[in-house]
Amino acid sequence: MARALGFLSHSQAEMALKTTGNVTFANNMHGIDLWFVDFTSIRQCVKGDFQPAAVRGVIAKLGCTALLLEPIEAPITLTRLWCVFEIAMTVETGAALHCLPGDHSDAAKNKPHCQLQCMRSIEVRLQHCDAREEQDKIDILRGIESSKGLDATNAIVTQAIHTSSNVVEDKWKEWGIETTSSASCCTVA
Repeated sequence: MARALGFLSHSQAEMALKTTGNVTFANNMHGIDLWFVDFTSIRQCVKGDFQPAAVRGVIAKLGCTALLLEPIEAPITLTRLWCVFEIAMTVETGAALHCLPGDHSDAAKNKPHCQLQCMRSIEVRLQHCDAREEQDKIDILRGIESSKGLDATNAIVTQAIHTSSNVVEDKWKEWGIETTSSASCCTVA
């Protein structure tokens, strides 16, 4: 087993087989070996010992985060505060952010051009995210507010996702996958 070169930010709502497939996809698309762990479970096992600084340190050391956007039209990861915090720490530490476009929940719209449209219409709103523990939400939002601020962090993370869509599109074109269509197929809530 190789040394991990990145971290997978995912909602843990997907099946383990899907997660494994996305790790392989990340390796094929971006050439990175990923490390992923259920930080939420660790935090629950050692209540009070898991601090946001730990996530920042791990991400800074790995230097790369792969973000799973599933389902692509309304990614669960972007509604979970810890996930968005991981992305924010990726951007703040200067680590690379690679987005993995997930499937569309409407199988008829599960096409590359739809996935790209959805990625490009995403807007991050940290203040609307949920956390299992209310104190986590308070601590994370306070930390972000005292650093770059919510609006700036929302804008930075949104831009990072939009920029990553160009990398995905370029890779798909390299693989001979058609990425253009005039059909509108994505509405992000």
